Amino acid sequence: MTDPVISMSNAFIKDVLVELRAERSNIRSRIRYACDAANSEEDIEVQILGTGEITLSRLRSIASRHIEAIYLESVARSITDIATIDHYHPVSIPANITKADREEGAVSETNYLMSLLATTVKIRNDAIKRIILSRSKGITKLIDDVEADINRRWIPRIEEDIRIGCNHAWNAGYYTRLIEHVPFKKWVSGSDHDDMNAVVVPVNEPFKVPDQIDPENLTKKIPGCLMLYPGDISDNPDRRHLERCFCRIVPCLKGPVETANVTDEDLTTANEPNEEEPVETKKSRRKRGDEE
Repeated sequence: MTDPVISMSNAFIKDVLVELRAERSNIRSRIRYACDAANSEEDIEVQILGTGEITLSRLRSIASRHIEAIYLESVARSITDIATIDHYHPVSIPANITKADREEGAVSETNYLMSLLATTVKIRNDAIKRIILSRSKGITKLIDDVEADINRRWIPRIEEDIRIGCNHAWNAGYYTRLIEHVPFKKWVSGSDHDDMNAVVVPVNEPFKVPDQIDPENLTKKIPGCLMLYPGDISDNPDRRHLERCFCRIVPCLKGPVETANVTDEDLTTANEPNEEEPVETKKSRRKRGDEE
């Protein structure tokens, strides 16, 4: 089945990139105007960096529309998945999207994403401020440097933040129904966290995500964390647990094998045949039946 989050986040990013290209053009014209007017460096900063909050406001408008759609779609999908998880004993679950669902999707998830995007705007402002300090290179070189930095650092970071936000919105919306109607949840790995695939835990308990090898430095580890669902940030996980993560949670009626407090020795002896009680085979059962 195609993951709907990927297509929905791509549409989200497409709308955002239109806004960012307009912002990039706006920054370019402001730099030229400010430099031509021979203003002080402080005046240039005020004129150019002040657009950051305006950009963030526009991104919020775009985000609220897309994030709400993703969140509500995930709630609807969870309702379907939970109701059909056991074909022989369908789970009874209200099939309607409530007002609370819409409010949660529109407010909470958008706020989460905006906290990420606020950091990206700071990156943009810091980059422009740094470049402005070296405006002795000339207007053309200054504009080229700003555009290169925006293209290289700011826009890719915003795209990444959006994908993180979309993944969080989907799993958060999905979790709202799981915690009410099923006893367990299962982690399904996407392009990351392979060692978490098929891990099952009680629905109200967090997953224990282990340390990960840092793909950019194989000698270092990304510290593990606790997550109620992929993308959860309640335990303040390392950002690298969120990047490139397309993992999902799904409902589960059966929990993990109940051996949490059993030692390896216990497991070994438990699986060994008891000498006092020989294992009964099909052949011995047939023989016993004939004797009876």
